[in-house]
Amino acid sequence: METAEYVTTNLTQYAQVVVLKKPVKLQKIGLALHRFGGDGSLWVDIFEDNEGKPGKPISTSDFINLDQLSLKPGYRWADFDFSRDNPILMPGSYWIALGFTGGPIVNWFYTYGKPIGPVDGTRYKNVFQEDWSGALSYEFNYRVVGLTAK
Repeated sequence: METAEYVTTNLTQYAQVVVLKKPVKLQKIGLALHRFGGDGSLWVDIFEDNEGKPGKPISTSDFINLDQLSLKPGYRWADFDFSRDNPILMPGSYWIALGFTGGPIVNWFYTYGKPIGPVDGTRYKNVFQEDWSGALSYEFNYRVVGLTAK
């Protein structure tokens, strides 16, 4: 059974919490995505944590044109570049949210349950609302790439 959410439809935006144990000079955020078609661009926003929900925006990645993602079956890591700003994230919770323009048809792979983060660590909202009131019981797959000190 496929475990993925169609993350570019119905004017809904999705976010996943990331809990860092060390400071990180952020370079990239990778998301496990599958492109089915459409057009447009994708990007990732980083938000501060605000009582278990995305809060104040910190940084936005460079845009990825949808044509850069393969149409071949299966999920692949799409790396969103933050080297323009290289934000330094101190230990704590942050939120990564996928943004889009145009009409992309993209799934974001997830794992059932919450193997890493807090139970309410996957959120969604309508793009015209500010409150991330919706919570999901699974965890989107992501990776954080950056520099840290021992």
